[in-house]
Amino acid sequence: MHSCRLRLPKAYTSRLISFKVSLRLHNRSLATKALKEGEILESELNKPQAWDRGGQTKEVALTPLLSSMRRLMDANKGCVCLIQVGSFYELYFEQATLVAPKLGIKVAVKRTNNHSVPMAGFPVGHLNKFVKMLVHDLQVNVAVIDQYVSKTESIMHRKVSRIVSPGTLVDESFLNFFKNNYLVAIYLPPQAAQGPNPDLPVGISWIDISVGEFHVQETTMGELASDLNRVGPSEVILQKDWQNEKGVMEWVSEMGNLQKYFVRYHKTTYGDYKVQLKSTLQSIRKKLESFTVREEAAMNMVLSYVNVNLPDRPLSLDVPQQYYSSKYLHMDSRTRDALELTERSSSGSNSTVGTLLNTIKQTVTPSGTRLLTQWIKSPILDVEELRFRQDFVQIFHDYSSLTMRIRHQLTRVGDPVRSLQKLALKAGPPVTHLLAIGEGLAELEKLKEILVDHCKQDEDDNLLRFLSDFEVPCDIAENILHTLYTDPVLINSREMAEREESESLSESLSSNQTEVDDYMNQASEKGGDNEQFVFNVKRDHDPQLSELHDKLDALQKKENELLVRIKKTVADVDPKATVTKKDQAGRFLDVIHISCRSRMSNDIAKYLDKNGEIREKRKTSLIYKPLEWSNLQESRNFVIHKINQMENAIIEELKNKVLEKTLTIRKVSKLADFVDITSSFAILSKENNLVRPKFVKSNSLNITEGRHPVVELGLRLNGEMFTPNSTTLGSDGSLWVITGPNMGGKSTFLRQNALIVIMAQIGCFVPATKASIGIVDRIFTRIGASDDIFSDLSTFMVEMIETSNLLSNATSRSLAIVDEIGRGTSGKEGLAISYAALLSLLQKNKCRTLFATHFGLELKKLLDADKIPQSSLRYYRTKVRKTGGSEVIKIDHSLEPGLSERSYALEVAKLAGFPDHSLKHAERALRLLSEP
Repeated sequence: MHSCRLRLPKAYTSRLISFKVSLRLHNRSLATKALKEGEILESELNKPQAWDRGGQTKEVALTPLLSSMRRLMDANKGCVCLIQVGSFYELYFEQATLVAPKLGIKVAVKRTNNHSVPMAGFPVGHLNKFVKMLVHDLQVNVAVIDQYVSKTESIMHRKVSRIVSPGTLVDESFLNFFKNNYLVAIYLPPQAAQGPNPDLPVGISWIDISVGEFHVQETTMGELASDLNRVGPSEVILQKDWQNEKGVMEWVSEMGNLQKYFVRYHKTTYGDYKVQLKSTLQSIRKKLESFTVREEAAMNMVLSYVNVNLPDRPLSLDVPQQYYSSKYLHMDSRTRDALELTERSSSGSNSTVGTLLNTIKQTVTPSGTRLLTQWIKSPILDVEELRFRQDFVQIFHDYSSLTMRIRHQLTRVGDPVRSLQKLALKAGPPVTHLLAIGEGLAELEKLKEILVDHCKQDEDDNLLRFLSDFEVPCDIAENILHTLYTDPVLINSREMAEREESESLSESLSSNQTEVDDYMNQASEKGGDNEQFVFNVKRDHDPQLSELHDKLDALQKKENELLVRIKKTVADVDPKATVTKKDQAGRFLDVIHISCRSRMSNDIAKYLDKNGEIREKRKTSLIYKPLEWSNLQESRNFVIHKINQMENAIIEELKNKVLEKTLTIRKVSKLADFVDITSSFAILSKENNLVRPKFVKSNSLNITEGRHPVVELGLRLNGEMFTPNSTTLGSDGSLWVITGPNMGGKSTFLRQNALIVIMAQIGCFVPATKASIGIVDRIFTRIGASDDIFSDLSTFMVEMIETSNLLSNATSRSLAIVDEIGRGTSGKEGLAISYAALLSLLQKNKCRTLFATHFGLELKKLLDADKIPQSSLRYYRTKVRKTGGSEVIKIDHSLEPGLSERSYALEVAKLAGFPDHSLKHAERALRLLSEP
């Protein structure tokens, strides 16, 4: 039942243990992967089907329509093909049989002379709903195949408009605009075939298509899992060449922890993708020269994949930004999970509730929230940049009225960067995106004016320097808002007819008010199709356009006058008849529809019919199209067509001008995000009594009355107070041994110090009364007791992997928070492991360490026996208040110097409701074990 282990070179053994040394057999790997719904579907879709008869003759051939469906499906293997047929998207053949039931769609049968082909479908309007189910729930790629009418032939063409995968979402309604949606490409060099190697350099590139962000990084296999955890991709792609190399992919998947992600394989097709990057060719070439071979290969792979999935859609991307790990605080994937920075696992699902992000998030723009998430995942080491951020937080903290104005203005900005990307990718109507960009830029200019006004009252060098870069392309905003209607003008022929009719009737029938009322009631009735035209460009934008609108107004007036005369004529025959314009009635276009009583239809027909102008007569209705009406409709449609042509040309020109300013718009939007985050930190600091931390050159961590931000918020909501504790690592020893009972708050204290460091190193104020921090380069955790069944790792194995990573990589500038090392195995062996870890941290790593344990007394005896110098080590314990004997009545969460002589396990068990008879057994067992 248990998998065997692959033997590794000794040089790699110590490092690989940090990244899951348990490598499974090939069949177990396949069994694990088969749990993924997408791969089950893919394998099923490739099986031969009953209707597949191989070579086809004329007698058994598929119909032309079904043959075209088959060709489209064969050309897009690995994708579920949603093929547009009229107003439906349809599934055919094996995909209908296998996929439709999973979507809750009934499977039908399309019968031909030779075949009975399974099919299923849904209305075009439900596309987003079913794409979400396929991509998110069933984990398969979706090829959306739309139909196009040929301009020269009356033939319907179908082609892939896009392939939807988790990492290439653009404007889907289920896309979370407050979170980046990253697609990650991993480039494995040929040396990967030689076997597991944590030092093997690999290239990764990640891109968010929906907003145009683009990054590259060279990392190692040993760090890959951590980097992927930091990025948090929706989809991961690898080279197609490795897909059938099961041995390689087993260890790569293990070390990269790829089981957590939606993984696909792609064969890079090289093209001139660089021209799609928003910068000059010279600057692009200069930037790419600094890329490593692996970074460029990963970049090409991700660009190739996106171009395949989004054909005929020009990308609008920033030049990839290189990510240098040396500039950021490093945390491995297990540390990020343990600290619950942006997500926490609860009941088998991930949630943001109870995370650091959710606790400190006060941002009011979607792009600001996305940037805040990136800051939390990648705290920085640059003290000057941190102080720059802190200065802005201080400004907003000190000037409340300025902050309130800023916050209100930010709520009006929207998300112009996302609208800019949709505009570039032709996702949705361009006018909507242009208006969002124009209005967003106008609001950004107002935001700048607020900051400029503040500078006039109180000059600040940092703010002045910041404003010098805050260049809003106001010309673009003015051009958009002066060209387009903020609310597009809707021309509804029926409404205009009613307006003209009421005016005419008021004049011609004023002698009979009852008759006027009857006509007005008829005009307000619902019925028929109404011709509607939406004009987006202001009519006075162009003299020629204004002239066309004048012509349209004149034609519209003539049309309405004619319609009023016809209504009056019909009313003379049947006062209860209704006359409406219809743009289509059956096979007739642009006609007048008359609805009347059955006994009156013949009389109306005789009264109106001249030269066959009654096109169709039924029992209670007539289709009427006189020559004068036909000429008016032809002229009117021609003018509308000319207006639409002019508008499209104007909008296209405006779109190109906007896209030329892509880099400027993105730059000013990022500056606005900076203002959003720093002002949100100011609000947070006032509401939660946070303090500005100081950064010092020494490797110290001095926090006075520090608090856990997440736990404190939870207690406050329940009307309780958090017990603060101080930390003086560096000035009072670099390693603290912390003892005390379970539920004494040891783990909370450990985590709070790590979170305070992270908050400080993103520029936020921290929950304490005073704080001075030496920059932390890495944070390591060993907290909690849990197994990793999916990865075939026991609780103790997980514990040892985390401890090994800590002891192998911690530096003097690192922060280690460890809890209960050695508790996952037998007492003596666990104590030995705990002591070894403590000794290494004290003598070799010499990093700032908070070491919580129940082995406090035993560890001290071992240190004393080995005569280890303990000048850098301090002992602290959580307070326990007792009444009568040893019964615990309250656990005080504050720390005091000293070692806890007991863990108070029995007392805590009693507080938890441990049954009395079981408690007596435990007490008796403890006495027996305590006897010499």
